[in-house]
Amino acid sequence: ALNGFSKELSEQRNNSRGYDIIFTRDLQTQTLQNVLDTYLPKEQIIDFYQQHYGEFLSQEKKRGRLTLTYQHKKQRVRVVISEQNSKRQVDIIVELKDK
Repeated sequence: ALNGFSKELSEQRNNSRGYDIIFTRDLQTQTLQNVLDTYLPKEQIIDFYQQHYGEFLSQEKKRGRLTLTYQHKKQRVRVVISEQNSKRQVDIIVELKDK
């Protein structure tokens, strides 16, 4: 059996050393970041970003969205956590400084 996500690699190995592709299946994939943002509890999402950016400078809850503001590598970073239908969306906004 040839299992994998690389069509090219599987086709190279097809018919060699007794391997044969029996069937293929299209799968919908998500990034790890999307899975974490969607299915982790909000507290774990906050912990994840605090580990990366350090302690937040401010926290604001408005219209069901939690906005955490960080200072990271001389840039202001806002992490916005929105909840809808038992799922979460996380947006990261990086404010560019004028040179």
